[in-house]
Amino acid sequence: MRRSVAVGVLASIVVGLACVTAARQGVRATADLTWPPGSDFSRDIAGAEAVASGHPLADPLYRGEWSWYNPLVPAMVAGLAKVTHQEIPIVYARAGAYLNLLAPLTLFALIAVVFDAVVAATVVLAFLFVIPGREPAWTYATYSPWLLPVQFTQGLFYLGLLALVWAASRKTGTACALAGFATGLTFLGHTAPALVLGTTALVMAAFEALRLPGVRWTGLVMAYTVTAALVASPFLVSIVGHYHLQVRNPAPSAWVYTPLELSRAGTFWRAFFVPSVAGLVSLIGWARLFSMSGAGSGAVRCLTTSAVVCGLWLAISYLVQAARAYGYWLPSIVPGFHFLLLFGAFQAVGFGVGLATIVNLGWQLAENWWVELSGRRTIPALLIVGLAVIVAASRYPAYVIRPDFVEERQSAQRMFADPALRQMLQWLRRTPSTSDVVLAGDFVSCRCSGPQGGGCRSPVLEPIRGLERKGARPRRDATPAGPLGRWRRAAFLVAGGKVSGPVRRDSNRSRRAWLRRSDSTAGLAKRRLVDLSGRSLTRTGCGRRSTGAV
Repeated sequence: MRRSVAVGVLASIVVGLACVTAARQGVRATADLTWPPGSDFSRDIAGAEAVASGHPLADPLYRGEWSWYNPLVPAMVAGLAKVTHQEIPIVYARAGAYLNLLAPLTLFALIAVVFDAVVAATVVLAFLFVIPGREPAWTYATYSPWLLPVQFTQGLFYLGLLALVWAASRKTGTACALAGFATGLTFLGHTAPALVLGTTALVMAAFEALRLPGVRWTGLVMAYTVTAALVASPFLVSIVGHYHLQVRNPAPSAWVYTPLELSRAGTFWRAFFVPSVAGLVSLIGWARLFSMSGAGSGAVRCLTTSAVVCGLWLAISYLVQAARAYGYWLPSIVPGFHFLLLFGAFQAVGFGVGLATIVNLGWQLAENWWVELSGRRTIPALLIVGLAVIVAASRYPAYVIRPDFVEERQSAQRMFADPALRQMLQWLRRTPSTSDVVLAGDFVSCRCSGPQGGGCRSPVLEPIRGLERKGARPRRDATPAGPLGRWRRAAFLVAGGKVSGPVRRDSNRSRRAWLRRSDSTAGLAKRRLVDLSGRSLTRTGCGRRSTGAV
């Protein structure tokens, strides 16, 4: 599938224009925002605030605990905020429109190395405009203007695959170390794509064990593994060194995206495989890829192996659900929708390869009928790119109204539409000190006190937002009742890394009694308590009345 240099330059220009077109929509959606949408960003903002305050390994919500979430994107945002002199929430709201272009650009580089620039351009056009539908971008691979770790780390994942392709072809220590570096960096960004890269490397190494001498094979594997571990060490120090991979609260990793629930599996996958032009082209492409993989192409084999591995991880998420339905517990490392996201990228790869296969076969048939066409290899390349551009242009009207550009923007605009929440956020920014513990329910913790990460601590007590790899086990009764939109709820106290329990709202007497019972919790007697439930508190042993109830 190698083409002329001129056609390659043309394909690169097409990709550049496609990325500019996508980024234009992203900038339009985010340019005037001051806060990103959704509670996940509140978690990420808290992490970035902790990094900015000089505590990169500290948990931003639970005092005395270590970081439990992949640190790369929060650290990157903290650095950007310092360089640009912008507030961290503003950087999170606006930077993704630019930084997430890493995904289509690195995908282009990967496919250009495995095939050529023409196929790579077709894949990128499918990735941006053809394959995505109305799904949120955090469930299906495409460009998004929101700087979620799973979105940004796509780009690192494609770079990691490129490094694995190079290592599979070169089989040198340097190439394997580079692949390990890419895998470790991806792990710092997000766990799911790193799992796919690591498992792909393991499968490829198993194949090579039958071909390479034992000493050389061991050296290559060690170069990959040691480098990956060293690069990932800022995160491994916390989850392995400090917490020994002990997950006390598995709820976040066990969360299931509704369409991927086991009870909906038949409906979802029947809809997924409903015949469509794009789907049939992608199917042809993957048939071609597997035939090339069997023919001995190491680069293509690496690509197909990663796709199969991704599908297996997605299948494991169904297995975990099935086991739990029968009363058996199986660990879930990350929610399964992360692998569905990467699966979308492989569908785009299949579309690009399939379109190139169809055009090339058609051109070969035409050459058999008309000898005059023989040797004109530029024409099919132009046809491939032209057809891809036409298909992408036909999908553009639907692209500009995708949820990422419309609904998510509206959600971001509503984040602090309530004046009381804005008042609370401003007060928290100027009042508490690092010795304060904020008492708040899940909604206020997510929106207001949690994102202050570098200062006072406030737990996110909603069960799926709690600690994963630390000693806090959320109580069954630890989630305040009432509609999510009402932020005045029961107050909570976190001490010594454990949720002590809910503060009742029925009387001040019961609140004081609960606080007296919590006196034995280490370190609380010396801390000022900031109550966000609307009432002042008196703590036995605290020596002062709490201040600043909003």
